[in-house]
Amino acid sequence: MAVNASRGIVRFGEFELDVRAGELRKNGGQVIRLPEQPFRILTLLLEHPGEVVGRGEIRKRLWPNDTIVEFEHSISAAINRLRQALDDSADNPCYIETLARRGYRLLPAVEWMGGRAADISADLKRDADSARSAAIAPGLDSAQQATEGAIIAPRPGARSRWPVVALCASMTVLVIAAGWTLLNRYRNQHLPTPRVVPFTGLSGLESLSAFSPDGNQLAFASSGGPGDVSHIYVTLIGAGTPLQLTNSTRSDFAPVWSPDGGYIAFARQSDQGSSDILSVPSLGGRERRLRHINFPLFHRNLAWSPDGKLIAVVDRASSKGPFRICFVSVDNLEEREFTSPPAGYFMDTNPAFSPDGHTLAFSRLAEDAAEIYLQPVARGQAKPLTSDGRSIHGLAWAADGHSIVYSSNRGGLNSLWRVPTSGGEPEPLAGIGQDALDPAISLRGKVLAYTQSSGRGNINIWRAKGPHSTAQAGSPVELISSPRTQMDEQFSPDGKRIAFMSDRSGSFEIWVCNSDGSSPRQLTSFGGPLTGTPNWSPDGHWIAFDSRPSGRSEVFVVSTEGGEPRRVTAGNWDDIVPSWSRDGKWIYFCSSRGGDWELWKVPASGGQAVQLTRTGGFEAKGSQDGKWLYYSKLSGEGIWRMPIQDGVGTLALNRKVGRFWDVMDQGICFIDLAAKPHPISFYNFDTQRVTRIGTVDKPLYTRDGALSVSPDGQWVLYPEIDHWESHIMLVENFR
Repeated sequence: MAVNASRGIVRFGEFELDVRAGELRKNGGQVIRLPEQPFRILTLLLEHPGEVVGRGEIRKRLWPNDTIVEFEHSISAAINRLRQALDDSADNPCYIETLARRGYRLLPAVEWMGGRAADISADLKRDADSARSAAIAPGLDSAQQATEGAIIAPRPGARSRWPVVALCASMTVLVIAAGWTLLNRYRNQHLPTPRVVPFTGLSGLESLSAFSPDGNQLAFASSGGPGDVSHIYVTLIGAGTPLQLTNSTRSDFAPVWSPDGGYIAFARQSDQGSSDILSVPSLGGRERRLRHINFPLFHRNLAWSPDGKLIAVVDRASSKGPFRICFVSVDNLEEREFTSPPAGYFMDTNPAFSPDGHTLAFSRLAEDAAEIYLQPVARGQAKPLTSDGRSIHGLAWAADGHSIVYSSNRGGLNSLWRVPTSGGEPEPLAGIGQDALDPAISLRGKVLAYTQSSGRGNINIWRAKGPHSTAQAGSPVELISSPRTQMDEQFSPDGKRIAFMSDRSGSFEIWVCNSDGSSPRQLTSFGGPLTGTPNWSPDGHWIAFDSRPSGRSEVFVVSTEGGEPRRVTAGNWDDIVPSWSRDGKWIYFCSSRGGDWELWKVPASGGQAVQLTRTGGFEAKGSQDGKWLYYSKLSGEGIWRMPIQDGVGTLALNRKVGRFWDVMDQGICFIDLAAKPHPISFYNFDTQRVTRIGTVDKPLYTRDGALSVSPDGQWVLYPEIDHWESHIMLVENFR
């Protein structure tokens, strides 16, 4: 007996609810997906049109088994979500009226098509029973049919019918296989074309989206702009205003759903590059702190297992050593290590459980280059799935578990690629374009979400007055710009030219221009791997930089007139951020070759590298007199110095500067990243006093930005985020 689809449909106002399908339609067309709890409340109100439905009745409908939740807040949040779907107002309602301290009332007339909501579940059960009976062969009960399906040995002396049966079975399988192939071919030819559409249309920065288990909602992080605090939001797909779940003074990011859709776990920025993991009811409510992790604000660092028992987090045992993925028990919050990056690897991140929960996919980073790995959840060895040697910005399993979609710059700028989990060559997703990050895929519907980033904004190099400026007072001016990104700038020794990195040509390369920003010229053409941190030789004839053509970061040197770059370092580790000694004989650089990030030096012509620091080092710059080596650490806290020959480093300037500092003959010019707005300051070696010389007006790009002072001290260069928006995009009809 087939289920009668005409029953279980109710009309009220402009809306029509199909109780069986769980779909709300406006004007008989547009489908509005409702989460489970607002859907239950709506059916309860439809059962009692014009009557007051108390909050106690709603509580029993939503939580019939005395579930422990915050009822009052959750009911209010569910009512708000329902009003959003109906485009209704609490102050001037057309559909749902609030009666203080009593409950809620449905206002419009109700027309049921084939039965009331209370009868639907019983009807569905009877229909299912009938359908099950019809599937059993006539004249046989279920036990008999099961017996007929078993293998029965032939009677002695009787001719076996199995060769005939086997032949028929084989032909049946071939016919079914051929029919299935033709059907799939037909379906693929007639499936709707994938369509990319904006999700919310909000301004600012949206990122790290996650679908609810039923595919009807999307959680994401959003802030007003660069430098602003981000919060977690949830919204229905296709209707409603986003519901803000968090409101901390610190940034929240990386939301993930519990398998039952009741909770969302997320990370909150803490102090000194660490985070707190919390959870909150998906309809809003009191937050619960789960644990503290030593992980900073980048990458997706959480995943909830399909069985609801584990949350995968990215953590590290201490302030040193690689980041690895750990499993945290939801029941007792105990943590156990799952992955263990081998020597030379910086981090395992972007954890994602397969739909069946048996495998964890993640990306393993060697500095800025990464590969996707697969590892069985029930213990087993991690195996690489890709071999691109490029950056990865998020990954997601396809609903069938047979492929993974990920963001990579393997083709130049970041876009989305798909790779089979059985292995093979990745293929680009058609119609996505550039600057696509952090994909998420609905496991219940043919929808993909991703973050459309920096293509709608840009980072440019600005010039401000320096410590020895004789120019009249004035605001900073934009000096080097394009529709994309330019940063890591440095003046040449004679002050007449500027080297910088930019992706204006489609991938990050080294560029050179005049000191006024004119006549930009591209020096390198690696065409994909991240290439940057240029540094001039003292004679102005060479530029040292880092790039990753083989996956590992290496130091190169290229002539300022152009030509083929020369590799200076190589090995199964990462060498980054090179700079020249004042006499031009050595190149200083940061390396992971010893296990931790330390400073090393290598002859400019190539040769054996020598370790300089033992307690951490990142970027080095020699003093003008050649006696001291000033350097920063990876944390960005403070400037240190040590004798150029050999010795122990001591703290020279206790300020948070990142890479925004430069050494002059009389002191250090720097930007204090801990102060708001960021001051441009000068630290005098003789007086040991700090003098403020200017202010940065716009947000800095602090992750990879740098500061450079002209040789005469007249000007300071630094990168500003002039305009940067990121938006969640949906790919409908994804397959």
